[in-house]
Amino acid sequence: MLPALRDLHANLAWLHDQIKAIVSDLEPSQLDWKPAPAWNSIAQLVAHTADSERYWTGEVVGGEATGRERDAAFAVSRLDAAALCDLLDDALAVSERALENVTPADLDRDYTDGPGGPVTAMGPLAHALEHTAIHTGHIELMRDLLMERDTEASGGGAA
Repeated sequence: MLPALRDLHANLAWLHDQIKAIVSDLEPSQLDWKPAPAWNSIAQLVAHTADSERYWTGEVVGGEATGRERDAAFAVSRLDAAALCDLLDDALAVSERALENVTPADLDRDYTDGPGGPVTAMGPLAHALEHTAIHTGHIELMRDLLMERDTEASGGGAA
């Protein structure tokens, strides 16, 4: 794997570890909780994050058909933390396979059209990393809101 891509993969792995730590001791009902009807649950955010990473690294850059059904990630429910961690592990494995096969020439080749026109492999790869990082923050904030809700419900809130 090219050194820059090894670094990208390490960052994705670190973000996955952060997400796993956040969800590890939450029950399925907590993972499915939404602070408002139009919001996504923690489970939905994790499923979407894994799905998106698989798509951008595995399919767009790696050429591996992912069978992506984007809306399906937003419909998940009743998954436990282990199942969500499995989704993340699968996404990271897909990313690793894709990154192992990227050559220096691939970094100059156009892969897809972005908002400003054609982008090289670094466009989708950078997007996968930034997208995972953004949703890691969302997942952490959702867990914090959940913990605050549970503290207040148990009578432990501030007076």
